[in-house]
Amino acid sequence: MVLLELNSVSSGYGKMVVLENINMYADNGEIVSLLGPNGAGKTTLLNTIFGLADVFEGDIKFNGINIRGKSPDKIANAGIGYSPQQQNIFPNFTVEENLMLGAYLRRDKDLRKDIEEIFKIFPEIERRRHNLAKTLSGGERQMLAVARALMLRPKLLLCDEPTAGLAPKAASLLAGKIQEIKERGTTVIMVEQNAKIALKISDRAYVLAGGRIVAHDSSANLLMKKDLEQLYFK
Repeated sequence: MVLLELNSVSSGYGKMVVLENINMYADNGEIVSLLGPNGAGKTTLLNTIFGLADVFEGDIKFNGINIRGKSPDKIANAGIGYSPQQQNIFPNFTVEENLMLGAYLRRDKDLRKDIEEIFKIFPEIERRRHNLAKTLSGGERQMLAVARALMLRPKLLLCDEPTAGLAPKAASLLAGKIQEIKERGTTVIMVEQNAKIALKISDRAYVLAGGRIVAHDSSANLLMKKDLEQLYFK
């Protein structure tokens, strides 16, 4: 079942068009990777879905409802979480406080229960739950950013370069966490510079270049293309 669908979407900021004629979808229960060189428009695509970019043409449907033009808080309330690449944690708050702040739109009484469930996915940061976020390692910070986005119980999680700047071991560990999030029932759309990591954990991938989608295939098929980086990452 299609959870998110973009039809002929063009978007950008102000009068600047960054993305043109984007057609893509994400089914329930899959990981979709967005690949491409720097400046291809990958982050703008996430911003477009989350209401942080201007949509000039096309429609964005989530759970069958058009969310084009809705504010980020309404989109979050509809069931989409976002873990941006930068400024994704509150450094002067503890790990646990960051998670509580991630649930800013919720009014239920299950926050503590959900925090403990999230710590089952991220035991690495549970040990630091009372430490200030600024004391965490790079990998732990990225885990916290993703964990914080999960506190809204999203049906769809947007992740912008979660492994950026991480050592290979930390990047591989976080990729495994994203797989576990999918297995727990959350659909994931992930921007990732490391194509090999992304394709190993995702079901499908879109390759962007110059603000357009230039390739779309199963991750398994794209992994077999030895010239992938030469074609799309110049």
